[in-house]
Amino acid sequence: ISLTVQEVLESAVKNPKLPLSELGDPFGIISLWQTSFHLLSEGQKQRVLITRAFLGKPDVLFLDEPTNHLDAPRRETFWQTLAHFTKVGMAVLVIEHDSEKLRRHVNRLVDLETLT
Repeated sequence: ISLTVQEVLESAVKNPKLPLSELGDPFGIISLWQTSFHLLSEGQKQRVLITRAFLGKPDVLFLDEPTNHLDAPRRETFWQTLAHFTKVGMAVLVIEHDSEKLRRHVNRLVDLETLT
């Protein structure tokens, strides 16, 4: 069984704390609403999954390589959206191999290679 983008979002977040209408469509997924998730490109899948994470509006959000497969404009949109949520109190832990990319967008950076 293949779920549509709409079903992927609705199945993951039964009672979203943040309605999609409030989030808007920063990642351009509304046009994919009835498309089967498995038919999407890797970048499109990533955009759907990022949207799903934000819809839950958790107190703490854990993201592993969230900008993988995103083109440059969508990466910038991601960082801007993330900045908005951190300003309103969401704590975010991002795992990212490109520390220079993170340095521009976070208020605290912990490099696990330097921890002993």
